Amino acid sequence: MGTRPPATRFGLPNFTIVGLTANGALDASFGTGGVAALELQASCGSDCGFAALAPDGSIVITGSVGEGSGPSSGSFRWLVVRLTPAGALDPSFGVPVIGGPAGLNTGRFSTIVRPSGKIVVLGTHAGVTQLAGLTANGAPDPSFHGGAPLTVANRGYRMVLHRNGSIDVAGDRHLQRFTPAGAPDPAFGSAGAVAFAGFSPAYGPPAMLAAPDGGTLLYGQTVFEPTVSGLPRLHVLRITPAGGLGAAVGLAPAFGGGLSSPRSRTTGSVKQNSFRGALVARPDGSYLAVGGLSVVHYTGEGAGFSAGYVAVAGYTPLLTPDPAFGGRARATIARVSVARQHARSDVHLRRVLVRVKTSGPGLLLLRVRDGNRRILAQQVAPVYAAGRTTVRIPLTATGRRILRHGALRVLVGHDFRDVLTGRDGGVVRTRLR
Repeated sequence: MGTRPPATRFGLPNFTIVGLTANGALDASFGTGGVAALELQASCGSDCGFAALAPDGSIVITGSVGEGSGPSSGSFRWLVVRLTPAGALDPSFGVPVIGGPAGLNTGRFSTIVRPSGKIVVLGTHAGVTQLAGLTANGAPDPSFHGGAPLTVANRGYRMVLHRNGSIDVAGDRHLQRFTPAGAPDPAFGSAGAVAFAGFSPAYGPPAMLAAPDGGTLLYGQTVFEPTVSGLPRLHVLRITPAGGLGAAVGLAPAFGGGLSSPRSRTTGSVKQNSFRGALVARPDGSYLAVGGLSVVHYTGEGAGFSAGYVAVAGYTPLLTPDPAFGGRARATIARVSVARQHARSDVHLRRVLVRVKTSGPGLLLLRVRDGNRRILAQQVAPVYAAGRTTVRIPLTATGRRILRHGALRVLVGHDFRDVLTGRDGGVVRTRLR
């Protein structure tokens, strides 16, 4: 599920849902050629939880229609729609309107579907956060707050459903719990809410998981860009079943990837970690950190080259690394040779060429020194896939000055770190003629 550009100048991005087969190919039986393009708008990132899968395979989505003409005026309506398993709008469901007349700051954030097929949606109307319950047919659910929307005391963006039917709502600073009937749970925290000040993920409000013991796990990314390997990438905060603050854990999935450096003055490091992902609960109580990592080489503002990979790390029920998860480690190999070239031409072209062969993608630190250990050229270069490639290592100011004198012997050192954090390195002696 994702979004496409707004249909009008003052609208919001519209939802697009893609159907895939079990093999990952477009499912031609879903929507139109595998794509369902909705005239329904999103108000936050596509990971807010707008859609939920119903027991019969249909898809329930909360969104909005309308447009805003400025920061203080607009006309949006908060709607709920249902798609059939084939990706078509379900006419038997109707289009429930939540909260009343159209207005500014009227939107939608999250949807859950109970095992019975009943629905709960979270959003705002005129800037007020609300929960609303619907029957499986889209009518107001009289068993949830009498069928009327429920005002939420603290702003919320995401929801999670517990086995006992209670619902947690998470915002920027508070977690709130509601009973299956849509009332604040008096047995949870203080009047049904707990504050978690100091837990602030980098990518907005935290995501949630329902813990097997009835508690809740809040988690989120800690930084936007790749960081030094070993530093936490996911922060996890446990909330006890009674609403107490439990232990906070920093997870550092052991993956590589990261940013290469196009300039010799900013060599960077191969000891990076670009993992960005989410937690998934497993039936045995353990967890998977599932996401992606990338090898990125910027060439300018908003431009560059990259390669992305799926990454999965295993954790025990106590959120410690699971050594039994994953297969046997493969040997990491990097081989470097120097193409035949002339020192003085290298000065003119401001580079030294090397040939590289690696066993997989990753980052490669290349450094050319003379006999006095002076750095003539250096770079953290991207390796996008296994195989052979040629790398242009930019000269340093020292290198440009020394190579003007002509041929000399050099040492070409390499340090390679693949996306699974395997390492290989070495030094090649050669002569620039």
